Amino acid sequence: MANVAVVQAFITAFGSGDAETALGQLHDDVQVSEPASLPIGGEYAGKAAFVGFLGKVAANYDVEIHQATVRDAGDMAVAHLDLTWTAHSTGASLDTQFCELYTDDGDKITSINVFPKDTKALADLTDAGVARLP
Repeated sequence: MANVAVVQAFITAFGSGDAETALGQLHDDVQVSEPASLPIGGEYAGKAAFVGFLGKVAANYDVEIHQATVRDAGDMAVAHLDLTWTAHSTGASLDTQFCELYTDDGDKITSINVFPKDTKALADLTDAGVARLP
């Protein structure tokens, strides 16, 4: 059974800007998968790599979580998020939804797989694009 409380605490802290609490919910070896079709997409292995990803997001976008629902799905937790992404370069905004799949070890999140509803619309928010992370 997934630890829904850990995932909810992560999302709530992340949404309120409490990075310390959010990162505290992650295992040091967390694996995060973002769609490769996004300029900020890729595979991030470890908490440090995820922090680098978050820095890239913060440098290019404002993200506001309007609602997050987390459900137990047996060996994982599923989160449905309603959010708005706003690109710093264009000021353009996108109201969208994400589905995120979380696994944990009982205490810490061990993996996050992220599925935006419309990756093209999210990528198109910036006119010149965002340099990919190495």
